[in-house]
Amino acid sequence: MKKIIIQKGLFLDKIAYFKDDILKKLKITDKNQPYFEKDIFIAKKRNTTYL
Repeated sequence: MKKIIIQKGLFLDKIAYFKDDILKKLKITDKNQPYFEKDIFIAKKRNTTYL
């Protein structure tokens, strides 16, 4: 499947997915969201002991 970025802007991205020259999916990403699908978050586990 080919991924083609149609428009990349400050607030909005438009991405088209093609397979065999047929449009399969059009994805519009709103950048005003605090996080996006498939973002990677790094976290650290901390031990806590309760008295």
